[in-house]
Amino acid sequence: MDANLPVGEEQNAMEGPAAQHVEGHEEEVGNGRNDDDDHNNNGIQAQQPSPQGPPPFRVDDPSRMKLTSQEHQWALNIKTAIQAHSEIDPITDFMCAHLAIHFQADVESAVESALRLQGYRQDNDLLDTLSDSRRALTKYVNLFPRLFLSYFFNPHDGNYNFVYDITQFSGKKMTRTEMYTTSNAGAFYLCHAMSADFELIRRGVIVICECDGYDWTRHMDIRMIQNVWLELAWAYPFEYQTQKHYNGGVMFNVFLSMLKKIIPAKMGSKFETGYRFDGRLDSVYMVPTVEIANQRLLQSLDLALQRRYDMEESFSLSADGATNNLQ
Repeated sequence: MDANLPVGEEQNAMEGPAAQHVEGHEEEVGNGRNDDDDHNNNGIQAQQPSPQGPPPFRVDDPSRMKLTSQEHQWALNIKTAIQAHSEIDPITDFMCAHLAIHFQADVESAVESALRLQGYRQDNDLLDTLSDSRRALTKYVNLFPRLFLSYFFNPHDGNYNFVYDITQFSGKKMTRTEMYTTSNAGAFYLCHAMSADFELIRRGVIVICECDGYDWTRHMDIRMIQNVWLELAWAYPFEYQTQKHYNGGVMFNVFLSMLKKIIPAKMGSKFETGYRFDGRLDSVYMVPTVEIANQRLLQSLDLALQRRYDMEESFSLSADGATNNLQ
């Protein structure tokens, strides 16, 4: 089954070698395919070319920042519960809405998440500001300059896509400081960028992972998995739509089976394996150079974070605000 790889509008607009690389692929590039449907009940359907005319989805569509009436009520309930909790510092109405979309009517879990996130920010000296996110993400990307390949909004289906190469990560090469500061801070702000608006929080991000050449004995440190997943993933109200693993082999499948034992079950259920691509994904996304690709990545993350922090300041759960909800 064919499964085309999407690229962001910013890549289609590039000049020079990168433009030549994706020329003629206004929507998708690549010739990926899922040849392991026996192990994947949710195989990717081949994406059909979009009709002529403007793309049907816009990242700045105001409806992406609106709640349903039910979500609005859940958010009000969560806000009331958090205000009554003496150990939790005040949080924004946007964050209450974020928790509501993720936990829905489960107020107790939402309050627990807010408390865990507060502890995570304090333990890692995170300011939770746009300027701090820029500092942290730049350090994180520079730590592993070939790890994160792309982050972009696909205007043809309305989804955000995050692409990375798991073979470029090695927890064993990091110092203790890098593990417990750079990586933790970067992971937190990545989650923020991948929760930039209410529609993205509802849908969840599509994650695309290059696995060719993965060896868990060289590329992963169990301390790192425990540190990130058992602390941040259990606290942050983050949702995958799906995570598609390309070009994985036996070693990667062994690692994935181990990983599923320590991460939230709901998150593990979104993992899909068996996808193939003619070549490595970095040949599509890490162009024309590593430096330019990383600059493009940081710009995309920054734009997403700007949108989130703008809403953190302006969004209100007031009664008047309810009139702007989705119908």
